[in-house]
Amino acid sequence: MKMEFVVQNIVATASLGEEVDLNALFTRLHPAATYNPEDFPGLVLHMKIRGRKFTFLIFSSGKMVCTGARSSAEVKHGLRTLASVLRKLGLVRGGKVTYTIQNIVATSRIGYSVDLEGVAMLVEGSLYEPEQFPGVILKLADPKATFLLFNNGKVVCTGVPTEEELGKAISRVAEKLAGVGIAAKAEQGAP
Repeated sequence: MKMEFVVQNIVATASLGEEVDLNALFTRLHPAATYNPEDFPGLVLHMKIRGRKFTFLIFSSGKMVCTGARSSAEVKHGLRTLASVLRKLGLVRGGKVTYTIQNIVATSRIGYSVDLEGVAMLVEGSLYEPEQFPGVILKLADPKATFLLFNNGKVVCTGVPTEEELGKAISRVAEKLAGVGIAAKAEQGAP
């Protein structure tokens, strides 16, 4: 059973290595930015970079969170673009950004409906409580990842920090599902 996943979002943490004056940043970038330190200590900035919508959480320490990229190359480009903007505004001197990818979210479709109760009973590491959540939660330990499997055949993978780990996790969950007969259903085109 082969499942093709599409990366939907990457969350990365980053650092500029220097402090940022959030009041000055807010003044310069409003209305693309929101900043209300009484409610949240960081500035939220929405930017469109190469057609992709990024959201940055920027803290006065220079620490940041970046969301919206769909590849590690996009994360790098988005953070470099933000650092360049901050340099041009005179809000940082160096603007060299270091970052770490924390989480990749990817989706796939099996192509047919799935018996969630059956999967929950047969697949080790799965949890199904339909009164609390409409899908099976399947946790892998190695590589560490969480999959959400829905009745309509949609699958979401989250919790992996690299594209390589994503590939390994997908292979492992495909093996688990094939081991309980999901692959046979897919080949027969069963509903």
